[in-house]
Amino acid sequence: MPLKPRFQMQKQQTLSSFIAFTNGGEEPKWPQEIFLDTSRTCNLKCVMCVHHSAENSDARHGNEEHCFADLSFFKAPIQSLLPYALAVHPMGYGEPTLHPQFCSYLDYLSDYEVLIDFVSNGTRLDEKFCDFLVSRHIFAITVSFSGSTRSDYEKIYVGAKFKQVLDGMNRLKQAKGRHQSPYPLLFVNSLAFQHHLDNFVDFVELMADHGVNKIFLRPLNGVTYLPKQHDQITVFRPWKDGQNLQRALERA
Repeated sequence: MPLKPRFQMQKQQTLSSFIAFTNGGEEPKWPQEIFLDTSRTCNLKCVMCVHHSAENSDARHGNEEHCFADLSFFKAPIQSLLPYALAVHPMGYGEPTLHPQFCSYLDYLSDYEVLIDFVSNGTRLDEKFCDFLVSRHIFAITVSFSGSTRSDYEKIYVGAKFKQVLDGMNRLKQAKGRHQSPYPLLFVNSLAFQHHLDNFVDFVELMADHGVNKIFLRPLNGVTYLPKQHDQITVFRPWKDGQNLQRALERA
């Protein structure tokens, strides 16, 4: 028998306050979402990353001092807000799963009956972690992934292994099957490098085979610190990419 929600009344107050605000009332009394910066370091040097890019001379590399959030510090300021919050996003400018207490923090947040989702590079999806995510009813994990071949992927996500991340996605898919749960949903955040768009139908097939629920394809904006990638920058030109994207959408 499912447990009776402990914070249902508080969540309803949050929704009621927001609805009143949209109808001309006072500002909402409680935040619907909370964003928590858990990690400032990363195990990759993705070319497009402002903070860790292998091609950006101004990027921070290595493990910076105080790169992980002090979770005991977080708990006190947000403890009074969590009963009212609807969603919490424990992530920041680094890879959240590197935090040595990340699972403990997800445990703490899940006690407050919030939707939890975070963005990851997907390199640490081992069987134990996947089972943990499913058993704690984490709502969603978004994996950053662009490229339908090993070569295309690994020249973007510097330091990552194509097969390793795909295997991690498969492990999450299998863990959801073992627990007979649809959660966490698996999303993919994908950047429109030109070579990626050219093979996007294949990419849709690849992601479907590995349990992905949704792909978010985002424009690759021109950035001054990526001169080697300028020929790959795209703006979704209908006359060049439209038919290919339409085929990918139909296949999805």
